[in-house]
Amino acid sequence: MEDAYLDGLIVHQALEQAFTWLSSAAQDEHPAAACPLGEMYPKGKSVPQHLAKAHSWLEQAAEQGSMLACDCLARMYGAGLGVTSDAARRDFRQNMAVRADVDE
Repeated sequence: MEDAYLDGLIVHQALEQAFTWLSSAAQDEHPAAACPLGEMYPKGKSVPQHLAKAHSWLEQAAEQGSMLACDCLARMYGAGLGVTSDAARRDFRQNMAVRADVDE
């Protein structure tokens, strides 16, 4: 069993299952699903790396109030990762993340 974890067999399978569940939940607009799904795409975890899909899911999560999604989007806009670098949008998402943190 330990070798399976070390070789990434079980972990990889778990990530694929998580992606399947998160995709289904996010498409049903479940608020907790879009952000982790959006985080999988830029890293290429169990899915091909796709910054546009990451951006789309993170935008959905941010609109649903996810502080983490706002933070991720701020970094994307700041660095121009999959989007045009945009200081105004970066600042907007950073401010939303701060407000969400204060509200929690």
